[in-house]
Amino acid sequence: MQGIYKIMNSKELSQNKGVLAVSQLHDLLDDHRYPSAKQHLIVEIMEQFELCFPLEERQRFLIPELLPKEQPDFHWDPQNSLAFQYHYDVLPSSIISRFTVRLHSLIHLQTCWHTGVVLTMDDNQALVIADLEDKKIFIGVTGNDNGKRALLATIRSHFDYIHQSISKIRVTAQVPYKDTVIPYQNLLKFMEKGIYTPYLPELDEEVDLITLLGDIDGQLPRQPDKNVEDLTV
Repeated sequence: MQGIYKIMNSKELSQNKGVLAVSQLHDLLDDHRYPSAKQHLIVEIMEQFELCFPLEERQRFLIPELLPKEQPDFHWDPQNSLAFQYHYDVLPSSIISRFTVRLHSLIHLQTCWHTGVVLTMDDNQALVIADLEDKKIFIGVTGNDNGKRALLATIRSHFDYIHQSISKIRVTAQVPYKDTVIPYQNLLKFMEKGIYTPYLPELDEEVDLITLLGDIDGQLPRQPDKNVEDLTV
């Protein structure tokens, strides 16, 4: 662990935008305490802890925790974007770092920074940003309908895994709607009860769950046709 801390606290790596070259281990670690023949084991442990991921031919590794805090310039079109959020009581920066490590194979043109990442999967793109001060993670996905749902499902599955690995973390999934958000679990409970257009007092309106959740989950039960029910009776 002390060897890992030495690497994670390196000003040189921070100035190098989080890129660790294997050849640098000799300078970062004391050869007497960490024999050069065994130094690669520390990097392998960092991989297992989801602190870094390999770049070309495993000669360099990227440590997301040491990435620049400035968001890079890139084109993002929010129109027709499928949105999802996570709200936390406390949001550790390690969550977005671990997420970046887990999905590093999908990073679009190396577009990632300390609190965010852009992903690409089958011509669909996702923007994932953590607001550490506001304790929220914002997700936006663009592309075709099926592709957006598939990419969002992939993103959610990795966040679910990370959340389950952290004891006592308090997080709620939220579905953006107009100028507010609705707890995802509340919407699912309405669906389970067969209430497809619930009235939400906080919005003072009825919400169409088939449309709202269908964009997110894809396969949802079809709302019964009242005329067919009457005819059957």
